[in-house]
Amino acid sequence: IIDDLVEMSQIDTDQIQLRYSEFELEETIHFIFEEEKKRAKSKKLEFKIENLKGNLPKKVISDKAKFEQIIYHLTHSTQHKH
Repeated sequence: IIDDLVEMSQIDTDQIQLRYSEFELEETIHFIFEEEKKRAKSKKLEFKIENLKGNLPKKVISDKAKFEQIIYHLTHSTQHKH
């Protein structure tokens, strides 16, 4: 939580450093979702994603670590609502 707060303050003051690289978007999302399926199953929840194939660009240029962090936060917040 402390790291998230520090990062948010860095965003607010434009001090955050992004490390851009090219990566496979679908592969990255698939890996994260497989991990989240395991987490959901351990909580007796169902986690599924539909219609990703063909709807995403093959590669993107972004900060992969930040992208993964955002997706993890979104999936965790969704799991806590059920």
